[in-house]
Amino acid sequence: MQQPVTEFFLEDLTLNGGLYVLFAVPAFLVCWVVLSGRLKHRRIQPQRRAGPRDLLHDLAYSVLSLIVFAVLDFVILKMEERGWTQMYTDPNAFGLGWLIGSVVLLIVMHDAYFYWMHRCVHHRAVYALVHKVHHRSTDPSPFTSFAFHPLEAVLENLFPLLVVLVLPLHFWALLAWQVFQQAFNVIGHLGYEPYPRWWLRAPGLRWKTTSTHHNLHHETFAGNFGLYFTWWDRLMGTELPQYEARFLAATQGSTAK
Repeated sequence: MQQPVTEFFLEDLTLNGGLYVLFAVPAFLVCWVVLSGRLKHRRIQPQRRAGPRDLLHDLAYSVLSLIVFAVLDFVILKMEERGWTQMYTDPNAFGLGWLIGSVVLLIVMHDAYFYWMHRCVHHRAVYALVHKVHHRSTDPSPFTSFAFHPLEAVLENLFPLLVVLVLPLHFWALLAWQVFQQAFNVIGHLGYEPYPRWWLRAPGLRWKTTSTHHNLHHETFAGNFGLYFTWWDRLMGTELPQYEARFLAATQGSTAK
């Protein structure tokens, strides 16, 4: 029996909206409200501060994005019902190794997809139409993580729609990837640097993006296009040269000029 459309949309909005609230709201309350004074030395842009209008702007566009995501998830559902996807329901069908490995593969593939999609929406021919809404937040907050123009929301959520066509994926794998990407998306827009000062010196960890990495992208409107990892920026020469200095400034309490 097919699930009623209204019921599906309510469940999808509850799931995606719930993840947004679960990560964004506590992060904002802790860093921007309760501990804002104690974490002042961790501010990445101490000279700027997003105001109420900026926060309302991000919240409004986040709601629109959640609606767009629900529509695209509905498309995936209909594709699955018609047998067009490689999704499977039995978690033992491909084994536990693939179930876990598929999550890792999704993260790596999504990082590549995001990097090149992100560079495309920065092209001057489409930037004002698509990506400008997200970049209104020059001092991003956790609520900026889903603040997209509806057209960009389509591009953002086009990845799972495409990947289910070619990879055998269980719903749990897609859900785990969604939780992962939402958590790290909030960290990237936190406005504060939560990672320790030694992060960039640790083998392997320097390849993981920090809050400073993406915050600089919002501040400069250029470079640092990566989502989870820095390797595409390093490979393509798009990592901002001031990244390390700004990270060290945010983690030692001094202000980079």
